[in-house]
Amino acid sequence: MDMLKVLGNNIAYLRGVTGLSQQDLSSYLKINRVELSYYENGQRSIPMTKLRMLADLVGIEPMSLYDESFAKRPLQTAFAFRSNGFEVSDLETIADFQRIARNYLRFKRLSENLSN
Repeated sequence: MDMLKVLGNNIAYLRGVTGLSQQDLSSYLKINRVELSYYENGQRSIPMTKLRMLADLVGIEPMSLYDESFAKRPLQTAFAFRSNGFEVSDLETIADFQRIARNYLRFKRLSENLSN
């Protein structure tokens, strides 16, 4: 499958499972809704900075969004709520927390591996 289509499907999937509208997500990503629609439809490549922002929001690695089976596996993220009524600043705070949590888990795994 075309990698832009895979990426677009995964972006749309993430938006759906988090309960974000296209307008909510595009506001968070600081793009317009039409641009997000192009990304979700696989018509344009999303800049890595925007891909990182999306990945940070749900606590995943950006490159996992290129995995064709991404939507078939359980979403391993602490984003355990549907985001109805959140402001962009709320989403930015959630993304910051997710990034901190992901870095903490990496550090913990590294520490455990070094002590073994």
